[in-house]
Amino acid sequence: MSATWDEIRGLAADLQRVQLASAKQRLTERNCIEIVQRLSQMGLIKLVYTCDGKAFLTEAELAKEIREELELHQHRVNVVALQEALNIDLGTVEQRVRELVKSDPELHLVNGELMHEVYFRRVAHEINEALYERGHVTLGELTKLHGLPTQTLTSIVRQYTGTVIQGSQEDDALFTDRYLRRHRARVRGCFNAAIRPLTVQQAASQLRMPEKLLRTVLDELHSAGELRGAFQGGKSTYVPSAFSAAHDDWARRFYAQNQYMELEAVRRCGLVSEPKAYLRRLLADSGQEPIVLKTCVVSPDVSAGLEAALDGVRWLDVGQAITVPLTDADVDALLSPMLGSRPDLVQVAGHYVISRKWLADLCQSFDQFLNERAEALVKSDPSLLQQQHQRRQHQLDPTDADDDGGGGQAIGKIKSGGGPGIKVKNTKNKYAAGRAANKAGGKAAASEAGTDSGRDRDSVTVSLSDVSNQLRQALEKQEEAAGFGESSVSDELIESVYELLSPTLNSNLQSRLGSVLTADSANKRQASGACQARAAALVKQMRLFERGAAALGDADLQATLNKHLAKSLGAALMCTLLEYAALSCGLDDCAKQAAAAASATGSAGLTGDQRQKLVEQLPAGEDRDWLTLINLALNGDSME
Repeated sequence: MSATWDEIRGLAADLQRVQLASAKQRLTERNCIEIVQRLSQMGLIKLVYTCDGKAFLTEAELAKEIREELELHQHRVNVVALQEALNIDLGTVEQRVRELVKSDPELHLVNGELMHEVYFRRVAHEINEALYERGHVTLGELTKLHGLPTQTLTSIVRQYTGTVIQGSQEDDALFTDRYLRRHRARVRGCFNAAIRPLTVQQAASQLRMPEKLLRTVLDELHSAGELRGAFQGGKSTYVPSAFSAAHDDWARRFYAQNQYMELEAVRRCGLVSEPKAYLRRLLADSGQEPIVLKTCVVSPDVSAGLEAALDGVRWLDVGQAITVPLTDADVDALLSPMLGSRPDLVQVAGHYVISRKWLADLCQSFDQFLNERAEALVKSDPSLLQQQHQRRQHQLDPTDADDDGGGGQAIGKIKSGGGPGIKVKNTKNKYAAGRAANKAGGKAAASEAGTDSGRDRDSVTVSLSDVSNQLRQALEKQEEAAGFGESSVSDELIESVYELLSPTLNSNLQSRLGSVLTADSANKRQASGACQARAAALVKQMRLFERGAAALGDADLQATLNKHLAKSLGAALMCTLLEYAALSCGLDDCAKQAAAAASATGSAGLTGDQRQKLVEQLPAGEDRDWLTLINLALNGDSME
């Protein structure tokens, strides 16, 4: 041991002598610079020059000085600050810093700052101190406090949690175990004290804690069986057991008392998302499976009572037959299986049931009304008779149409031999020609005729206003017989019953209208035949009187007699022809006046102006034109 110390002391003495000795040769500064440049050019050394060029460093020296500056700045320094302190080009400093970071895992380059792992550990200690003081901290607060990016701070927290940092992380927050235990107790007390459904979002707001942390605590408490309740809706709503039991008891009592339960009422409580399945399960213990409808469930007793009420019913308001408030959709669902086996009943207006037999009886009660309506239509609208006449002519052959019965061929041209003659157009042939033209026109001509003269017969129907009062009386009478108090006959029901009856009523009206028109047409054909017979008789009389006047041989007397003949028998013939034309056009009043004038004598007959007024009542056409000419001829002296 002593020998070793002797050697050390000898070496120290040799070093001292060398240091104190003076060199025999010295290099100038210029020589040193040239030697360094030569070595650098040969690639034997790598140098880094300062910004002013007065000094240079090796790369190892630069790395050493960077580490010294980093330690001097407490293991966190900006690269720009390094450049200013070392007086080295910024690009060179940045390049060397990146090389150091790659080679040394304890060095980190963050947003232009060089940091050492020692600094990260110190930050972790500061976070732990803040967490211990406050119980919880957020990454946002730590980011502002330390001026570090969130990603870097998250990496530090993840690395040192459980070692330096004594706590746990939940999203962007850190908590101590003591903080978690305290809030766990608060959550347990809050949820066990709840008497109504509580959402997790509401609870997080009231407890002032992050929602995700609250969900984690709730999962732990629920798994441990420390909560008296259950979660619904994807664990977003907590329903206390007391509330569930009270709600179930309320639903059972309401259903037992009222025989129904609305689905919306169950849904409004916020307890059940599928009320149909809930009520099936809840009410299955009652012994009778509830009937599930669109908006509610009803007891089978309600269905049985309604089915009993339908036996022998004429019409029934389902709303009055049962005490359960049902919508039209519910009534449809309840009645469908019942009416499927009861073809004698029909459902109308949503919640009414009517017997088809009663509908048939009700339809028969309108027979008198339909008869009166048909007769009134024929009297008020002569165009219906014209249409009936046209239809009949279309159904007959032209030869059959000419045979309207009774002496038509007698009305023709009458002329005496050698003397003034009486010329009368063949009215029957004229009407036959008109009917032939109508028949040639087909349905289009018939339609146009019906449109021009009045309403079409097929358009005559029974409207709701015609039968509404009688329908209401029949429904109210049956309602009183059923023993209902307040009347429930609504306009909707009357309209629905009318829609059911209208096809039959319209068909019956058309049938009765056809019968009335047929009977009236027969009467008019008989009257027309009588007109033709009277016209033929008048023509024969006029021909005899004309021959007698001609046989007298006195021209003046013959002219006087012919004038008298025109004003008497000629006027009667003209009125008979006018009556025939009016009957053909369906103008009953005009025909009656013409018939009365034809049978009148002397001053009781019509004047020429009065006859012309009757002629003008005829529809415009050839009929009115030639009757006008005849009327004018009666005022002259000639029989031509």
